[in-house]
Amino acid sequence: MGSISIDNGLKHYFKEIKLLFPVYGDEEKKFIAHYKADINEYIISNPDSSYEQIVLTFGEPKTIVSRYMAEADAEYLYKQIRTARFIRIGIVVIVIAVVVAAASIVVIKYADFVKGQAQYIDREVTEITTESVE
Repeated sequence: MGSISIDNGLKHYFKEIKLLFPVYGDEEKKFIAHYKADINEYIISNPDSSYEQIVLTFGEPKTIVSRYMAEADAEYLYKQIRTARFIRIGIVVIVIAVVVAAASIVVIKYADFVKGQAQYIDREVTEITTESVE
């Protein structure tokens, strides 16, 4: 590729594109792979190009994602977004269940501790010795 700065710029560029997708499935991965190949071809044919030139030629990440969303199959996007939503809801439910279970265990253990404190019997051993009288 070009210089180190262009490599770092492109890493940030593609990372931003990935973050802008509402879902990141197989189709989006293929899209980015093709897009990377196009940019690599551009860099090979224009070795002195800068990061700014690449952005000017190919577009800002938000423009790229919005173009992809406009051209993508609506049914595919709907299914992907719906699946992602169910996964997020499932994760939230699992986290809440784990927190509630952990809190319940702590409360039960504390109640057992308090109950045990009340039932503790302090024992003293008293020795009685008898002295023999002679």
